[in-house]
Amino acid sequence: AIMDGDTKEIVNIVNTGFIVTKAGVVVIANLSVLGFPLLASFPVHLVLLEQLAAHYPTFGYGVLLGMMGLLGGALRSLAVLVMAVEEDAQPRREPRALQIIFGLGWGVLVAAGLFPQWIVPLLARLPLAFPQLGP
Repeated sequence: AIMDGDTKEIVNIVNTGFIVTKAGVVVIANLSVLGFPLLASFPVHLVLLEQLAAHYPTFGYGVLLGMMGLLGGALRSLAVLVMAVEEDAQPRREPRALQIIFGLGWGVLVAAGLFPQWIVPLLARLPLAFPQLGP
């Protein structure tokens, strides 16, 4: 069968791994919203959950239940991503320099998650960069 232009484009997108990349981003986004350890939002989520549980235990349990649902969804997305069968695996086409930049970016994100005390001083001075947003 002859493919039209749209079908060829979809096949090319799937073959280049674009769909797998987007699925990986969805998994990381789910874990970030969840406040998963080793991500930058973990200390903030932990403090908010502790304060919520101290003042409103019922809402704290509700948030924990919601977080368990998010964790289940993230794990399910990860399982589907890992178990995907790739019949025609294509080699990565990113240039070496781009792979290095991505690796450095991931390293910075992991370091920010492990050592948030390095990032907090930068964030404390961030409002000074935008005085028009202040009162």
